[in-house]
Parts: sequence; C-alpha cells; structure tokens
Amino acid sequence: MSREPARVAASPASAPAWSAVGPFERRTPADAGAVRYQRADGGEWAAEADAPTHWPARVQHIHVERPAAAGPSQAKLGGPDGELRVALRRWSAHEPARGLYDPSLAGFAPSDRERRIVRWLLRLLRVPGATRLLRAWHASRSG
Repeated sequence: MSREPARVAASPASAPAWSAVGPFERRTPADAGAVRYQRADGGEWAAEADAPTHWPARVQHIHVERPAAAGPSQAKLGGPDGELRVALRRWSAHEPARGLYDPSLAGFAPSDRERRIVRWLLRLLRVPGATRLLRAWHASRSG
C-alpha cells in the first residue's frame, strides 16, 4: 500500500475511477440497499445501489468506473463467487495513510523513563494516598 494521504471520493458526478484490492469483508446486511466493506488495514468502501442487490460477504477487489456520459457509476466487485456488476447511486472510499503523521507525532511519544514511571505509579495506586502522587506527577508534567 502506498504512503500517500487519505483519499476520499464521493458522489458519482465528481468521482474519478477508483479500485482497491482486498480482501474486503461486508459490514452490513446482504440485502441492504447501502453496503459497507472493510479491509483489515482499515480501508473502507461504502456504496448505495440503484436497484436492490444481494451483496457478497467477501470481495477480493473493487473497481468503480465513471461513465463517459451522464449516468450512474458502475462498480465491479470480484470475489470467490465470481464477479458482480452494480449501478451505484452514490459511493465513497477511504484509504488510510498510517505513516503520514508518524514523524510529526514522534516528539509527543513518552520516553522509556516516563513509561517506567507511569507503570510504577499505576502499581502504586493500590496504596492509600497514591492518587495524590499520580495527580502531582501529572500536574508537574502537564504544567
């Protein structure tokens, strides 16, 4: 998976062609008009069909095509049971970009010393009056 920012595509009129490889698991009932598929890494695809559709439980790949003329987008879902083509009223996709913020958030991560202190303070909470110590430590760290 690429390390580019999260992409969100909506409404068929402004949406470019989009495709993704799974496996995707269905997170809504099979006969629902609207469906949501989710991948293990957090990638998600949601759609609403023009006509009632029986959505498969697992999908290996999803490809959405925007028609050349005005009209609904077409989705092609491929899985172990074959391929399903659906006309879509609307759809959206989200691809997570986990590595995007890691470098900028690294400075806020607790050090090994702070982690040891927190573990020690949490164990100490069993002792009467330990909550004051934990509050005092947190206040000194926050202030």
